[in-house]
Amino acid sequence: MLESSLSQNPKLRSNDVRNKAVKKWNTSISKSKAQRAMAMALKNVHGSYQEQYKRIYDYANELIRANSGSTMKMKVEDMNDFKVSY
Repeated sequence: MLESSLSQNPKLRSNDVRNKAVKKWNTSISKSKAQRAMAMALKNVHGSYQEQYKRIYDYANELIRANSGSTMKMKVEDMNDFKVSY
């Protein structure tokens, strides 16, 4: 739940999370607990992006396989141990 909310609205605040908890589960949570939940959710969201970038070569190979005769050019740079393509 929180991961999808954060991916749709990256400016989500801990007070918004607290209000959602009251509305959805009829319970209140502390500000620090909301902040920890947001930190965990952000790690899950960003972690999934990092995992996807690890597979960038697999995606490129699949594009070439599915479109035989095509040419693909991809530039990948290593930034802080992460692959960045554009």
